[in-house]
Amino acid sequence: MQAGKKIVVSKDLYKIVHNAFQAWWYVLLYVIAMAALSFHLIHGFRSAFQTIGWNNNRYLPLVRFIGVWVFGVLVPLAFAAMPLYFFFK
Repeated sequence: MQAGKKIVVSKDLYKIVHNAFQAWWYVLLYVIAMAALSFHLIHGFRSAFQTIGWNNNRYLPLVRFIGVWVFGVLVPLAFAAMPLYFFFK
């Protein structure tokens, strides 16, 4: 350490992710996990709103739309895009 300066060594996370997603089986496993996450998020979102009592005809269409398309499809799809990008790049 020099006169109050601290040296920080960090890992290259981009390189680690890039190397990990070169194996096809790892990418496949990750995408399958994101599909499972999709089902989990859809169920959890609906169950949460049922628990607080918003499962009536007034809120149900909005809850289904947000639960299925935003949380159930877009979030896992965005997470699955990263390994697919690194694999096909």
